[in-house]
Amino acid sequence: MKEKNLQLKISKYDQNGRGVAFMGTKPYFIDGVLKGELISYDPETHTVAEIITPSSARVEPPCGMSGRCGNCHFLYADYAEQLKIKKQMVTEALKDCADPSLISDVVGMHYPFKYRNKLHLAFAKAGEKIKIGFFEEHSNRVVDFKKCLLHDKFAEILTQILRRFVEKNKIKIYEKKGGQGLRYAAARYLDGSLMLTLVSTYSALPAADELYDELSKNFKEASLYLNVNRLDNSTVFSDKFIHLKGKPYIEGKLCGIKFEYHPAAFIQINDSIAAKIYNDIEKNSQADASTTILDIYSGIGITSVVFAGKGANVYSIELSRDAVKSAAALKKVYGLSEKITNICGDAGSELTKIALENDDMRAAVKAVNTIKSKNLRAETKPRKPDAPFTAALGKTAQAGYTSAPKHDKLVAFVDPPRTGLDEKVSKALLRLAPKRIIYLSCNPVTLGENLKRFVAAGYKIKYVAPYDMFPQTRHVETLAVLDAE
Repeated sequence: MKEKNLQLKISKYDQNGRGVAFMGTKPYFIDGVLKGELISYDPETHTVAEIITPSSARVEPPCGMSGRCGNCHFLYADYAEQLKIKKQMVTEALKDCADPSLISDVVGMHYPFKYRNKLHLAFAKAGEKIKIGFFEEHSNRVVDFKKCLLHDKFAEILTQILRRFVEKNKIKIYEKKGGQGLRYAAARYLDGSLMLTLVSTYSALPAADELYDELSKNFKEASLYLNVNRLDNSTVFSDKFIHLKGKPYIEGKLCGIKFEYHPAAFIQINDSIAAKIYNDIEKNSQADASTTILDIYSGIGITSVVFAGKGANVYSIELSRDAVKSAAALKKVYGLSEKITNICGDAGSELTKIALENDDMRAAVKAVNTIKSKNLRAETKPRKPDAPFTAALGKTAQAGYTSAPKHDKLVAFVDPPRTGLDEKVSKALLRLAPKRIIYLSCNPVTLGENLKRFVAAGYKIKYVAPYDMFPQTRHVETLAVLDAE
């Protein structure tokens, strides 16, 4: 027998942006509803049968693909309510480690549309027709692209070019069953220039000259790449990029810093919010000539240049070789080669090496100070540490080993992937004991998990600032600042 629908009042939002209602002590987590709404809920299908009393913040979604396309999640809420939802998401995710009073209101946008500088499209066949667009939520079905509220006009122009190119040249489209053909298109649009990377199982692209000519006619500059991906999973890029036409990079600008973008590099998708975040990071870094900063997951080196430009010594750690090459070129452009040390490698492994260097230095300092405390004269001077990191941290101690190196001038900035900091990175950071940790996160849940560990180790959260990097979606960027007590 079918259960009766429940009448539920939405009392708050959870860490994923879902509405939460209670029947007695039993919680229900419901998508697509707003705080304060009274709804009729089907407990068997887990769907909303009716919104009995809608919130004043509820609006008609301005896109006909709302609920199908996997990009936007909150189009049914006005923008002021979206910011409230995201603050609640961060508050819920951090409730075990951060007092709500430490969490500021979400920094939003004046116009929360057409902000994305990145476009990711999938190719699919529907009979004889070709679909180019976004995946439906929780599926591999492709919604054909017409226009999108999150992308500027460049996305429509590019999609039209791709559609004509594929149809005219009869480009084979990847199908799961056949396993061969064109799979994805990834584009980055910066200051009028476009970089397009087509992802295919083939190592050559027919009529590449023709495609490049069309791109060149429609954009200030164009760069065309092919990524060869034969992996049988949802991974977009393999490690094999082939530069086909145009410059190997396009140029962008953020916080006054000009940079070169390559297809495998990471940069934020929202220029205006990214600039606000990086300005706040620079202020909180307290960077000056006496500060050493660990820039972990440093990408193409923009934040490293920001820190070094204020006089800090920067150790920039990044796994991607292409990104490290871009970062190395960037520091030369700005005359900061003496201030920035680029390290290509896994963050956990490289930080562990640095922590070991620092432990050796501390042990040497302790040994010499023990001898001095007994008024004994050493016959030979202690060996000076030759590691660049220890040299930057403890020049006074290095010169005479009169005291252990203080870490009141060591700051760590981390900007990890959605999975957060792994155990190796967290352990190495705690071993190095920086005076301040600045954590930029795109996932409040993993941020909360990581912050609990730092708080347990004696760090105190100074404040938390959410930023609406991704308006209309359930994603939020969050900056947390922690100090050693």
